[in-house]
Amino acid sequence: AEVELFSQKGLGGIRIPQAFGGAFVSNKTLAQVFRIINKADPSVGQIPQNQIALLNMIDILGNEQQKQFIFNEILNGKRLANGGPERNTKDTKTLSTTLNIENGRYYVDGEKFYSTGSSFAHWLAIKAIHPEEYVVLTLVDATAQGVEVIDNWNGFGQRTTSSGTVKLQRVEVDPLLIFDERKLVEDVNYRGAFSQLMQVAIDEIEHQLSLISDVNWADIPQHSDVMTLITFIDFVNENIFVDLDGYGYYSDGNKMTNLIVYPSDIKKGR
Repeated sequence: AEVELFSQKGLGGIRIPQAFGGAFVSNKTLAQVFRIINKADPSVGQIPQNQIALLNMIDILGNEQQKQFIFNEILNGKRLANGGPERNTKDTKTLSTTLNIENGRYYVDGEKFYSTGSSFAHWLAIKAIHPEEYVVLTLVDATAQGVEVIDNWNGFGQRTTSSGTVKLQRVEVDPLLIFDERKLVEDVNYRGAFSQLMQVAIDEIEHQLSLISDVNWADIPQHSDVMTLITFIDFVNENIFVDLDGYGYYSDGNKMTNLIVYPSDIKKGR
């Protein structure tokens, strides 16, 4: 019921661009929305955070027709969940899920786990390997033939997030809903920082902000790949973003390399 209410209130589309009918609230407002929700029920906050991040990714990758379709679906109350990583791979970037083309039609085969929100979703975002050996993001109808969503996640504190398994057996995909991820490296973007923003809002924003007056700036090391306190403060104020390699950029495009640190490296002043 709470997840349905989240969609009915339009919160699922608060970062959709205004040109497509969304509110496109600021990063600061987005973080505050997730803070409020997670104070009430952390599981409810966990479920839609992937949707917000995926919509940002689609805004980067998609053409006008693709954006119009999926943004309209979300604004009409539909939900999008991440298909999740895969088991028995060397890292989260290694995929065995495939996109196959047969007689001009597209099919996905594979299995995902830790697929947060999948039981509540109308659309599933599935990463797969294209026949030409690059990664694509596909959007699959959760009710399509060959899709099996199994709510089998039992991690402590996350049993109600529906972070289970998604099995895909010869699931047909609309070509309109296939996105070429090679575009992610063509231009600088803040996709990683955007996702981290919501994670910070969900898990530790109040704790991080409470440290700001106690930080000994001289103790902060240079060069890392995770945005934390310093970059977060600027990021919510729309000043900087972080690329996929962990380098920071100000909004004018100038690069910075010494303000990105691990949370564990921030030390209280003496």
